[in-house]
Amino acid sequence: MKKFLKRAISTAIATVSVVGGAFAFTACTTNNPEVEMRIAFNGTTYTLEYKLYRKLAPNTVNHFLALVENGYYNEQDGQNICIHDYTDSKWYTGGYSYNANSEEDGGLSYRDYFSIVSAYSNQDFLSVWKDTAKTMPTYTLYGEFPDNGMEMAKGNFLSPTFGSLAMYYEAKGDNEDAFDVYVERVDGNGIRKTKYETNSATSMFSINLSSSGTDKSHCTFATLQESSVEELKALQDAVKKYIENNFSDVDEESVEGFTKAVEVSYGQGDPFIENAGLTVEYDVPTTPIVIKSIKVLKY
Repeated sequence: MKKFLKRAISTAIATVSVVGGAFAFTACTTNNPEVEMRIAFNGTTYTLEYKLYRKLAPNTVNHFLALVENGYYNEQDGQNICIHDYTDSKWYTGGYSYNANSEEDGGLSYRDYFSIVSAYSNQDFLSVWKDTAKTMPTYTLYGEFPDNGMEMAKGNFLSPTFGSLAMYYEAKGDNEDAFDVYVERVDGNGIRKTKYETNSATSMFSINLSSSGTDKSHCTFATLQESSVEELKALQDAVKKYIENNFSDVDEESVEGFTKAVEVSYGQGDPFIENAGLTVEYDVPTTPIVIKSIKVLKY
């Protein structure tokens, strides 16, 4: 896949049992919230239900639920979030809307994450700050994964499974070690300093299409409900058949016919890297795969 490769994150980062979510566990929340995602392709909509793991990835789950609850992943200004980077094994989404008039960028239209999220009235999902006094939030997400120095007190990290969701961290180029941020510890021992690169997820996540796997550099936080497995397989098959029917002359490289390589700049609105001139190349589907909506079924 033609994108920045994330280098191995030093395990010298101080470890914690679980760096926790800002949300307190109350009678109104459960250990396993559930959400529904509706994805449309070529005139058909597919409904997928997910189980989230609050105990294993508290910050990640709270962050994702805050975006869902505020409608971040739903239609805005007439545009829907789309799969902005397509591979056979993973689909990446959550950062760009599909805009049919944006031919130069393959239909991608950046959804202004920092402007949108900083305006939310409820900021309980915040977990990373620029200062020890926690007065300057980054609005980004702590990396709850093994290569970020995380150790679990109980249970295990989730491994990727078919349909599972993982938060996505883009490399920061020459800025990857340049900035320190502060993360609150759920064990009550104050805050800890760490590098921004490993605490910089925003709204982007991946949908895993492999049956199994290991990933120590991204946080898998949700699994596909058994009742939705056939639905996702139907969507996957629909895309494959579309490629076969419309790009048969490309043979083994048919996926390249279905996608367009697009180079875009990123870091818009991010005070750490906004003017760094960073770019990344995505394989954008020429026929959009869009997320119609995500809603919470159970908190």
